[in-house]
Amino acid sequence: MPKSGLDMPNYEVFLVGRYFCDLVFTDLPEFPRLGHEVYSGAFNLVPGGVYTPAVALHRLGIKVAWPCQFGSDPFSQYVKEQAINEGVDSTFFEDVSNPSLRITAAFSFENERAFLSYTDPLPKYSYGQLIRNLRPKWVYITHLVLEDELGDLVSAARSAEAKIYMDCQAHDHSHNDPTIKDALRKVDVFSPNADEAYELTCKKELKDALKELYSYVPAVIIKDGSSGCHYQDSHEIIHE
Repeated sequence: MPKSGLDMPNYEVFLVGRYFCDLVFTDLPEFPRLGHEVYSGAFNLVPGGVYTPAVALHRLGIKVAWPCQFGSDPFSQYVKEQAINEGVDSTFFEDVSNPSLRITAAFSFENERAFLSYTDPLPKYSYGQLIRNLRPKWVYITHLVLEDELGDLVSAARSAEAKIYMDCQAHDHSHNDPTIKDALRKVDVFSPNADEAYELTCKKELKDALKELYSYVPAVIIKDGSSGCHYQDSHEIIHE
């Protein structure tokens, strides 16, 4: 991977996170049960994880740096191929000689989904120096990051004068965890989905969850599926 920002294009967004490959089963007659075999009516193999925001931002004409390691396994190579075909900048893609599996089986019904995931144990990736070299406008953290790992990213982002957007994907945390509040105070925008917002705040109304999260973060976006999203900063509260 390049180790210097010299002669690099101006990247607007630096993505922190890895790929996933989603195996999506739809048109299911029932939820799978132990000891029974269920056939789905349809199946799709879909690139996921950080591939999704990388492609979305690229389609919007935003220059994105996505450092990602792809293994020797077919899932890694499939996602990398799809990203390159989409035109995503591959400057910071890296092939490693061993498998790097990150897969999710999704069982999708009309109003609900269930997931079964597996990831190979991988060493943590050090993003700090690359952020300092590239000096992006935004560092986009695609999952909830806490404590020392977040501290390193924040330090690098602030030295590069970049703002920090953090997604959530938190399923095992609550507002009782002091590291959550500490993490939220360090970012510029926090964007959980509605279920995550309820879990993190223990509030029963979305407007109350929004208000609670905003007490720690300068701007909050809560994603609420087909109902749109809820946004609050120091100037306005919006529901779209």
